[in-house]
Amino acid sequence: MIEPSGASTRAQGTPDPALIAAFEALRQAFRSGQTSPLTPLFSPNGKIFLSVKIIAAESGFYSRDQIESLLKQAFAATKTIKFDVNIDLDPDRAEDQGVVSCPAAWSYVNKGVRSEISLRFLLARQQGRWLLSEIRESR
Repeated sequence: MIEPSGASTRAQGTPDPALIAAFEALRQAFRSGQTSPLTPLFSPNGKIFLSVKIIAAESGFYSRDQIESLLKQAFAATKTIKFDVNIDLDPDRAEDQGVVSCPAAWSYVNKGVRSEISLRFLLARQQGRWLLSEIRESR
């Protein structure tokens, strides 16, 4: 049975398998330095808000092709040391509202200098799929 929100019925407290797959795609892309795991999370029509200096000098909304190109450049210029990501599922079940925040910590080396930044990915459910709507550097 499908609920109007697009979420399938499942045990209370059990995350949506599609959400877990999106979460794993984030992890795999940043750990491997490859954009291919992320491409299913890019909306074919919409834009993604990006505000991470190591990826793009200017904050703004970017198309899927622009995001992919910027990430490829960032991954080529950096070597990931560690990437940890989590899913924030609050008691009010943000997942059931169609939006989930994923905080992350990314340690990398760029031009011989090791850095660590905190990121926040925002996933939004659209037509039964979880899509990336925002990537921000958080403090």
